[in-house]
This record gives sequence, structure tokens and C-alpha cells, in this order.
Amino acid sequence: MCRDHGPDRSGFQRLDRNGDGRRHIARRRPDRIIALAAISGVGDRELEAYGKDSLTLLTED
Repeated sequence: MCRDHGPDRSGFQRLDRNGDGRRHIARRRPDRIIALAAISGVGDRELEAYGKDSLTLLTED
């Protein structure tokens, strides 16, 4: 469970097991799939399932 935002529905649980993955994504704020894919721990499965939705959330003002 994510402390700040309830259950983890981001699809990036593997990143968090390897250390603060979601925070790393939030800091880098990728704006394209290729930039998200360049983050260690983000694989094809995560990109396919959650990539577009994640980018939408990251690029909202």
C-alpha cells in the first residue's frame, strides 16, 4: 500500500521493491514512452499496461 495515496495501482510495484521507483519516475517526469522506458525497472509489460496512463498523470498540470 502506498502511504500517501492508498493501494498501489500504478503497476510499478517491482520498481518499489528495488527502491523508490515511483518517486524516481515522479522526479524525472518523463513525457514520452521512450523516456519512461529508459528508467531502470520499467519493462515492456509495465509500458504496455500502464505507460500511457502514467504519462497522462505525469503531464497533467
